Amino acid sequence: MEAHSPADKSGIGNRLRQVRKDAGLTQVQFAEKVGYTQGHVNLTESGKVGPSDVYLKKVINIFGISENWIRSGEGDMTSEVRVDSELIEWLNEHPEEIVALRRKMG
Repeated sequence: MEAHSPADKSGIGNRLRQVRKDAGLTQVQFAEKVGYTQGHVNLTESGKVGPSDVYLKKVINIFGISENWIRSGEGDMTSEVRVDSELIEWLNEHPEEIVALRRKMG
């Protein structure tokens, strides 16, 4: 885990809160999506605990957030390649429909 200064932790925490709120999620819902507890989400958003690299990578990948922005606050919030987590989840839950579509396509 990277060491974060207190100012870094609160800045990253504020950006994490912005990601969650922009997604329209409660801390509980956000925690479920990233695989952590609501308590952990609260601690990172408040800046009491710095987020681990694993936690940040999950947020980056699930919500299509720019790594540079989440870590530094610089640049655009979203990455150029946005991952649609709901689409990926649906695709993973419906492999038979993907196979049928591929057969139709030839």
